[in-house]
Amino acid sequence: PSVHPSFYASDKLYGRSSDIDNIKESYQQHLAGECRGVLVMGEAGVGKSCLVSRVGNLLAHQGRGYLLSGKWNQNQEIKPLSIVGSVFNRLCDVFARDASATQLENAAGEMMMSLGNQATLLLEIMPSISKIMSLSSGNAHSNICVDSAKSMRYLCCSLLKTISNNLARRIVIWLDDLQWSDSASMLLIGGLLVD
Repeated sequence: PSVHPSFYASDKLYGRSSDIDNIKESYQQHLAGECRGVLVMGEAGVGKSCLVSRVGNLLAHQGRGYLLSGKWNQNQEIKPLSIVGSVFNRLCDVFARDASATQLENAAGEMMMSLGNQATLLLEIMPSISKIMSLSSGNAHSNICVDSAKSMRYLCCSLLKTISNNLARRIVIWLDDLQWSDSASMLLIGGLLVD
């Protein structure tokens, strides 16, 4: 029988142990309330995404949290907030999947109190929010906002806070290639880091 050579791509990161340790330390600082986010910068192709993916997966596999990611592409036509919305949509999915009936009920009540009928504005970018609270898209456009960007930042921050308060696990959001993101997403990300 002929022997065919096989190719195996190792998932080992060479020479990055200090970088991994730095990100893990930043995560520990975050848990202590001393760090709001980590920015990994470098030239294209040096392995930033692989590094963050490795650390995020380690945290997720240790049962410490959920790893939710979104990535912008240079040549992709981007609808404002579409990538961030997809991350929040997955967050609503995992919360609805893993939360107990009591946690879901508590979260729905808190969201109704903090978001009110403005929550329907979130349906377009995160339809899975309807798995947590009852919303109708019929009146989604009847809400009038003085500043829709500020409203969206407030709504997303409130949603994240409510889910975090009702979930026993940490939420790690990894946003890749921010340089290609839209301005509305950048403002929202800034608001999340500040809140």
